[in-house]
Amino acid sequence: NTLKRHNLALPIGDFYYLEKIGYPEKKMQLDKLISQIDSLNSIYEIRSVFYLMPEYNLLDNKGYFKEYIEYYVSKKLPTITIINGFDDFKGRNGQDYMLSIHDGHPNSQAHAIIAKSLENIFNSSKSNQNHQGSN
Repeated sequence: NTLKRHNLALPIGDFYYLEKIGYPEKKMQLDKLISQIDSLNSIYEIRSVFYLMPEYNLLDNKGYFKEYIEYYVSKKLPTITIINGFDDFKGRNGQDYMLSIHDGHPNSQAHAIIAKSLENIFNSSKSNQNHQGSN
């Protein structure tokens, strides 16, 4: 964990598997699932929001998640909004938003930032719906 936080991830374990092997191997399955979600959203006239939540003890090591983030951000599906959670923490000290250095879960400060980001998306969507309804 200490090495990983200092940008020296060892080529062993779950983290390495997911970063280097797991996500690339599963892209076809992810494509299929995301396409199915988009299709269902269209049928039921709903929208989905995917919030790409970083490991909060690794906020200062965005490079680990580059391919994963690029994969989702490249998706241009009409009913799915993708939010890159790392963007909500740009220029902030990553140490301030984790439960502990051993745990990638967000603390209460991070939850407040996440909630604000989602609130902005939902308010923007609601505003667009109101604007379209008045035409």
